[in-house]
Amino acid sequence: MAVTNLKIGRIRKGIPQWRLASQIGICYTKLSMIETGRLEAPDEIKKKCSRILSIPLKELFPVEDKLN
Repeated sequence: MAVTNLKIGRIRKGIPQWRLASQIGICYTKLSMIETGRLEAPDEIKKKCSRILSIPLKELFPVEDKLN
């Protein structure tokens, strides 16, 4: 499974998955799917994660080159 910048950032901040999920208003299983790349997060969720973790949005969710 992939490890995303979101998961790395959350762990570095010492925030349990269930707590971040609660703060952004989703269930922890959905957050888990976002963190492992199985689910694309809606823009509003991305913004909330960025604000709560105090990590720039572009750092948490980098845009991948989809032309390759």
